[in-house]
Amino acid sequence: MAELKVVKVGFVGLGAMGSPMAGHLAEKLPKGSHLFVFDIMQKLVDELCSKYPDTVTQSKNAKDVTDNSVRCTLQDTSLPLIHTGHNIHNVARRQTCQDCVHGGP
Repeated sequence: MAELKVVKVGFVGLGAMGSPMAGHLAEKLPKGSHLFVFDIMQKLVDELCSKYPDTVTQSKNAKDVTDNSVRCTLQDTSLPLIHTGHNIHNVARRQTCQDCVHGGP
């Protein structure tokens, strides 16, 4: 297996699918990597951050996730788990995701 490098990964959306997926990533990322997370449900963010304090970092919003993960190298990745295309485009353009904060349309 190829050796993995340290990465910065962004994860937006910690719902029924997102929390288990983000937790799995936190366990499997190379030592020194960071997983930047955001969700409108603060409890989900707090649980993940407390379970993986050396790997998971809370972001203040979806834009903060992309600023911390996408700005690095092309191999660093952001995984938005957002249910509407409009919100995904906003995150990709590094705009604030108002619908994410207010529950969406």
